[in-house]
Amino acid sequence: LFVSERYSFLFQVVSGLVIGLVVAFVTLGVLKVTKTTLPRNELTDLLRTMVSSPAGLFAVVVGAPIVEEFLFRGVLIGLFVDIAPVSLLIGVNALLFMLVHVPQYRGLPILHLIIFFVGLLLAYLFVATGALIVPILVHCIYNLIVGIAMRKMV
Repeated sequence: LFVSERYSFLFQVVSGLVIGLVVAFVTLGVLKVTKTTLPRNELTDLLRTMVSSPAGLFAVVVGAPIVEEFLFRGVLIGLFVDIAPVSLLIGVNALLFMLVHVPQYRGLPILHLIIFFVGLLLAYLFVATGALIVPILVHCIYNLIVGIAMRKMV
């Protein structure tokens, strides 16, 4: 479930890191072009506080991606992959992923759209590789780069 036998371990790790970098910097570019900043609410304040400490940053960068990828991709897609069309699973999975993140980004549709597309990509990577390592690494790198940038967003 975590590492694919279809591809070499090195290929999976490098793919996850490179795709994560691309997605994170594209996201930051979109946020800059659209002049989007994070909303001020309890959840984003908590996130800002978390990414300001090493333990909190670790939870955001490593803990959340492992848990979210296992639940959203490993469990939700894994449960239905043999009984529903894969394209439907990927779309519904991305929608659910976005909905879970709506409270922290409420009022900012551009962030909801970004999270939806990130969810589509993560679900596709899981289906394409048959394992969680690539989406976990993409999610980790994404959270690291966006988390560091988030400390500066007002």
